[in-house]
Amino acid sequence: VTAITAMARDGRGVAWVPQTMVVDDLARRVLVRAGSADWDVETEIRIYRPRARQSLAAEQFWSHLTALQKVG
Repeated sequence: VTAITAMARDGRGVAWVPQTMVVDDLARRVLVRAGSADWDVETEIRIYRPRARQSLAAEQFWSHLTALQKVG
């Protein structure tokens, strides 16, 4: 959990975070939307890597991401 999410949970301000990070808090009404859906910001995440082979951990991570891409 991010620090700003924790602070919002504690009633110490507003947090602009991905909805997926707070879906349970929203369902339990621990947090509520501060604005309408007009405030939503759609994002696209792009990940780049060198062509050369990387460490085992990096290659496993990349394989995981490419598998997710095929599913989604």
